[in-house]
Amino acid sequence: MLRRVFLTSIAQCLFVGCVAQQRQEAVQSYAMCLSAVYASPQTAPLRAHIPFDSNDATLAQLADTSFATETEISSLEAVYPQLKSCENEFLRQLMALAPPFAPIFAANYRATDDDVVALVQHKMTWSDFTRRRRDRDIETGEAVTAEKQRLAAEHQVRTAAMLQGLAILLNQAQPSSLPAGAYRIPNEGVTCTQMSAFTRCW
Repeated sequence: MLRRVFLTSIAQCLFVGCVAQQRQEAVQSYAMCLSAVYASPQTAPLRAHIPFDSNDATLAQLADTSFATETEISSLEAVYPQLKSCENEFLRQLMALAPPFAPIFAANYRATDDDVVALVQHKMTWSDFTRRRRDRDIETGEAVTAEKQRLAAEHQVRTAAMLQGLAILLNQAQPSSLPAGAYRIPNEGVTCTQMSAFTRCW
């Protein structure tokens, strides 16, 4: 659950610079939601144990063998609904804008929820929680990168197949010469003529 507060960097890796504006805005909205919860007074008792970004965990936090106190458990219970709201909205936008990535983040959320329960029940120390969150965030980032690469390769294959099919059809009736103002798309066998605001291709 608390990993939602620290997931911003992973989410930014998913989208920034490589997707549509709507997806970037979804990430920014998610980051703002998480930042507001992390900065709230209710989260204050937890900030000594939990950095905003899991990569920023200090040696002291990674070595903290203490269990959550009653005050910290109360803080966890207070901020959970707020973080859940951030998470659900982000997943909703992922399903609409980038559905292949939603299961990756949803799995991370579920695993973190289990760790929070263990933390509250004194079955896990703060150091275990922090290390597991850090490692899970790294795995999530790697899964996101792999999925991006898979989708990019799939897109290239589809585009190449489409162009190849189009070229085969058009090559059956290639003109012997090009009319004035015409041009040919290199290596694709497609000829286009610009006429005013329109382009005719064959």
